[in-house]
Amino acid sequence: MSYIIRKFNNNIIFLFTSFVFFSTSLIANDEVELSLNAESRHEKIGALVQRLIERAHYNHTKVNDELSSEVLNNYIKNLDGNRSYFLKSDVESFESIRFKIDDMLGPASLQPAFEIFEKYRVRAISRMQYAISILDNEPNYTLIEEYQFDRSDEPWPSTTNDLDELWKKRVKNDALNLTLNEKEWSEIKKLLTKRYERFLKQLQQIR
Repeated sequence: MSYIIRKFNNNIIFLFTSFVFFSTSLIANDEVELSLNAESRHEKIGALVQRLIERAHYNHTKVNDELSSEVLNNYIKNLDGNRSYFLKSDVESFESIRFKIDDMLGPASLQPAFEIFEKYRVRAISRMQYAISILDNEPNYTLIEEYQFDRSDEPWPSTTNDLDELWKKRVKNDALNLTLNEKEWSEIKKLLTKRYERFLKQLQQIR
């Protein structure tokens, strides 16, 4: 029974996080929107999710500060699980709503969640633009460097320069993988530019 309750609680956290995340998810649009805002329909859906959670069977989970904290952690992880976009200062600023997300599903607005997503979008657009600019020059593979694939447990980058250094290695790694597949630099540059521009376009078309 304890396993079932634990699994159920994890499902509740997933449900709550999914609502917050997908309320601010990527939806393609022909025109670039410069800001994102919560809509009245999100408040109505949030109230429904809250009732669903609290009326569920097994362990009557409460939409409270504890759940709010876990949802914030999951929300940030869903946006930037590899810690490659947000700065440490960004994540620290999100702490102001750590125990307020539960209130957002009732009469309060989801706007803070949209603001977090907007910060992610701004950071991600900046990273894609930087990645594309790096492709102006072929990487120097003679340098002894280390690239860490999984950064989920690493500290958040403190400065933009830290992010730049991280992305230099990431782009270099992407290029190296194609080089090992016997691609020439001209083709590698074209392939990676197209890849980064595709994601950049998606980010710019969010509404």
